[in-house]
Amino acid sequence: MIEEKIKNGTVAVLFTASWCGPCAMMKPEFERVKNYSTINMEMLDVDQYGNLAMELKIKAVPTLKIFKNGEEIFTKSGFMGERQIKELIDQI
Repeated sequence: MIEEKIKNGTVAVLFTASWCGPCAMMKPEFERVKNYSTINMEMLDVDQYGNLAMELKIKAVPTLKIFKNGEEIFTKSGFMGERQIKELIDQI
């Protein structure tokens, strides 16, 4: 369950939506980083995880949030490319 991953350990969560053009461009970039990342990386559709998206105050998609032991340590809305995501993950 994603809530458990957020509370325990480090996890990058990309909030997306099927109807979002920038999300469609960012998903493969995120997936490429996920393939070699040392942290847990999850992609969630805001229409399927509406309650969690509301709780975490997701106001736009795509939004990338990174949590460490339940504490939000990073958030950014808007497209990020593979290089940007990788550099961010490498800093954690």
